[in-house]
Amino acid sequence: MFEAIESTDWFAIPGYPKFYEPGVIAPALRALSRSTSAAQAAGAASALSAAGLTHDHSAMVHPAAVAAAPILLDIIEHANPAARSAAIRLLHEGMDYAPLYGFNTVDTGDGFQFPLCCAIARSIRARRPPLTDIGRLGKDLLAVADSHWRLNITEAVVLEESATLVVGTSEGCLPTEPGNADLRIGTETILLESVVGEYQGTDDGEAAMTIFVWVAADGIPPGSVLSSPCSDALH
Repeated sequence: MFEAIESTDWFAIPGYPKFYEPGVIAPALRALSRSTSAAQAAGAASALSAAGLTHDHSAMVHPAAVAAAPILLDIIEHANPAARSAAIRLLHEGMDYAPLYGFNTVDTGDGFQFPLCCAIARSIRARRPPLTDIGRLGKDLLAVADSHWRLNITEAVVLEESATLVVGTSEGCLPTEPGNADLRIGTETILLESVVGEYQGTDDGEAAMTIFVWVAADGIPPGSVLSSPCSDALH
C-alpha cells in the first residue's frame, strides 16, 4: 500500500486545476492508512474529499480517484478498522460523483477509455472476497460496483430488424429490465436506448443481451464492449 502511494506520480494525473490539488493526495493517503481512530481517519479523508480524489462541494470526481481505488481497497483490507469506513466512503464518492468533461475517462488497459466510475467499480469487483468478509459495508460497496456492469462481446447475431443478440463474458450485474447502455466499438461509443439482459451467471461467466440498435451484427466485432450508460454522466 505504501509503495503504491509513493510510486504514483499524482501530479502527472490530470484534473481540473480549480478543484484539484494533487499535492494533498499522498500525505492524506498515508495519514488514512495509519489512522487508529475515527477522528484521524475523518481528517485524512476530508483532505481527499475536498480537493484530492473528489471535490465534495460540487460532487465532482477526479481521475486520481481511479489510481487511488486499489490503495483505498488495501486500506479497507489491511489497515486499522478505524480507517475502513472513511475509505469505503471515498470509494462510494468516486462512483457516485460526476466528472468534469475532459477529465471524465481513463484508459482501462484494454484499448478502451472508460468513465471514472466504471474503472473504480472494476477495481472494487476484483476484491470481492475480502469485501464480502467485512459484512454489510463491503457488500453495499460491491452492490454499487456491480451496477456498473460490462459485457465483453465475443459474438453478435441478428434476431430481427434493429434487434441484435450479443454474447460475451459479463462483469457486474447485467440489467434485467430494458434500459440504456453504452456500446464501445473501437474508439467509438454509441449510446443505446434499449437493452435487455437475457441470461447471466453461467459457470463460465457467459451472458447474453438483446440490444435494439441500428447497427448490423457484422458491425459489432468480437472485442467490442457493452456497458452501463455512464458515458453521459458529466458535470
